[in-house]
Amino acid sequence: SLPKKHGNSALVQRPQGSLPSNKGGDGIVDGMAAAVRAYKSMYNPSSESYVLQLTLGNENNICDQGGLEHALLQRHGIKLIQRTFEECVAQTASSGPGDPLIVDGCEIALLYMRAGYDPDHYEGIDGA
Repeated sequence: SLPKKHGNSALVQRPQGSLPSNKGGDGIVDGMAAAVRAYKSMYNPSSESYVLQLTLGNENNICDQGGLEHALLQRHGIKLIQRTFEECVAQTASSGPGDPLIVDGCEIALLYMRAGYDPDHYEGIDGA
């Protein structure tokens, strides 16, 4: 049952299958795929290129993230690696300016930041 704060909203009372479609995720996924293709055409990596998604360590919003990961792989054949912001600071390697970003031996073509864009995300992180 729904929590009381949701009550009997119109959304809850709609017949199954009558909700309008939401294609917002498609645009995000297609944009990510276009960015990866642009990266590959500019830098011609010798290996597969990945999307790295940074999240907060206490992330609760996993439903849309999993959907994006699935759609990116199914629609475009591009794999997504997910790391917390803290893990990325500790595990990311690059040999120098202009060199590719490598995470777990995988070349990163696109960084999707769901963490690290707010100064509060840097509190308590060594090396940040």
